Amino acid sequence: MKKFINLLIVATLVTGVASCKKDGPDTPGGGGGDTGSVTLTELTDATINGTAIASESTAAGLITSSASGKGIPGVAVTDGYTYVKTDANGVYQMVRNPKSRNIYYTTPAGYKICLDEQKHLPCFYTPGILESSKKYRADFTLVPLTAPETEFTLLMIGDPQCYIASEAARYKSETIKDIKATADKYKNCYAVTLGDITFDSTNMWETMAKTMANVQSSDGRYIPFFQCIGNHDHNSLEKDTGNPDTNDYNAVLQYVKTFGPTDYSFDRGDAHIIVMDDIPVTTLDSSSKPNGKTWNYNAGFSDAQYKWFQEDIANVENISEKVGFICLHIPFRAGANSGGASVNKGRHYANFLNQMKKFKEFHIMIGHTHYQQNYIHDTQITAGGLKIYEHVHGAACGAWWASDCNVTGGPNGYTIYTVKGANVKNWIMKGSNHDESYQLRVWDGDQTYSGTM
Repeated sequence: MKKFINLLIVATLVTGVASCKKDGPDTPGGGGGDTGSVTLTELTDATINGTAIASESTAAGLITSSASGKGIPGVAVTDGYTYVKTDANGVYQMVRNPKSRNIYYTTPAGYKICLDEQKHLPCFYTPGILESSKKYRADFTLVPLTAPETEFTLLMIGDPQCYIASEAARYKSETIKDIKATADKYKNCYAVTLGDITFDSTNMWETMAKTMANVQSSDGRYIPFFQCIGNHDHNSLEKDTGNPDTNDYNAVLQYVKTFGPTDYSFDRGDAHIIVMDDIPVTTLDSSSKPNGKTWNYNAGFSDAQYKWFQEDIANVENISEKVGFICLHIPFRAGANSGGASVNKGRHYANFLNQMKKFKEFHIMIGHTHYQQNYIHDTQITAGGLKIYEHVHGAACGAWWASDCNVTGGPNGYTIYTVKGANVKNWIMKGSNHDESYQLRVWDGDQTYSGTM
């Protein structure tokens, strides 16, 4: 019989985030005062904090505030397939989908992002991979912010796409170094990669996780790095089963083990930020990269993902007064009938856009292309009377680390978004190792140039 692991994560106070300590089952840890935690055990309780647990529930737990020690009502909790909310006692319970691999919550706007103490990466989910036959109790303690975060900064990073160690070293010494300097100038920075963290390189998972671990600004604040999965982040060492759904499920396992859930959300200020996998893989194909394989894929969402997305959106209070973001790898743009260039119209293209319109303002954040593009969805008008805005981002790796520019000549880099209230006030593409004013270069076509451009 396999033993359940009792994992305790203890958080300490940091502005905007709470760092988490992972302790083993025999190690004493904290859980009260100003600390936050997640504790995973076998579910045997008939009641939790005064709430009766239904016999059919296969997952349940208590979410409390570190400040008061009391249960927090109304926190959205998911297994990646469906959502429930904590009751008046701070207790949630659900019949977990047998395919679910984690239990996790949407971080409320009034609470800090919890970070692992060793790597300082977001840890809003149960560790490891849950077994389908087990019943789990997962308790979370959240650390409240001292004041509302009415203004914050999103750093969107397209395609690091590293397949050898020297490329990861460039990502760390160029992109990450530049991001640390940016965090000194902007309020409350949160970074999100937009997929293709690796390049069909299963040997690079831990290396890439380390490049984004323990990233601090000069004042000691840790910058949370949230991850989005890309087509090259699907593990092609998994065998082709002949079933696309099974192939896709198996192909994301290593990603989940390394970075956590593929579909999740979190709140900051008056913003709701969603991250999702829009790459259903189909069949294996050859690759020139280290493992010699990659996946063929379409673009879009499964029926189960659309159901999850609907429930996630339904949990947003006063949605018509909020700004929404969805972070994906493959673009929406005008949609496609098949293939992997844009979200397929037969894979919930219109359904997702219709849900996005419920927000006051909505922005789609995209990677994949290795060039910058602004795409305005002219017929998709939000509750605030604004058109849905799609931002396609150039790559941190540019033209696959072959130089210091993207495929259209723009510099390697990332984009800085300033969010105030329920509006994106400003954004600017930031070239790595360049000043923010470095945006465009023009040469006289009648002259010859040599050296660094």
